[in-house]
Parts: sequence; C-alpha cells; structure tokens
Amino acid sequence: MTKYSVQEAPGKLEEILQKIRAGEQVVLTEDGNDLAEIRPIRRRASTVDPQEDAYWKLIDEGIIIPAEVKLPPTPEERLEAMYAILERRFESGETDVAARHDEHQP
Repeated sequence: MTKYSVQEAPGKLEEILQKIRAGEQVVLTEDGNDLAEIRPIRRRASTVDPQEDAYWKLIDEGIIIPAEVKLPPTPEERLEAMYAILERRFESGETDVAARHDEHQP
C-alpha cells in the first residue's frame, strides 16, 4: 500500500491512478496521519453460490476489506535474489566467498 500526502497527491494523480488500476490500494495522509484510502472497485461475475456473491458485494461496497496476505517468494523470485547477491559480490571484487565462509566456521 502506497501513501501520498494530500499536498503531493494532485501532482501525482496519474501515478496514483496507475497504482489503483493495477489493483493496489493508496492511502492519502494529512500531517502524517492516514486520512483516506483509495482502492479499486472489484467487480466480480455472479457465481452459483449466493454466499460468495454476498461476500464479493460486501467487498465491492467497502463494507469489508479482505486481509492482505504476503505470499512467500516464488522459486523464480528466490533465484533472482540469489543472482542479485552474487552480482553485488562480483562487482565489489569479492571473489573467494568460500574462504570467507570458512573464516566463520568453528
């Protein structure tokens, strides 16, 4: 969730709209305090289950807000992170990672 102050929001309207279109919620702040939340309207196709339809209607109307769940990184994301670490080590001139590892072994 990205936050923008009410002073900066008018100048960043297009950026804010892009985030909302991408499904992100945006919070407006005033004097460092959260003031308002802007979220995309989630429209769902009708389902066979009336309870599920009622659930999505409550979300669409802003009556309930589903919990934001941070999923664990995918294998691809883990691999990207590992390559980024190795690249930083290579660029810094650190070539003998195994020797550094051995220094810390009892």
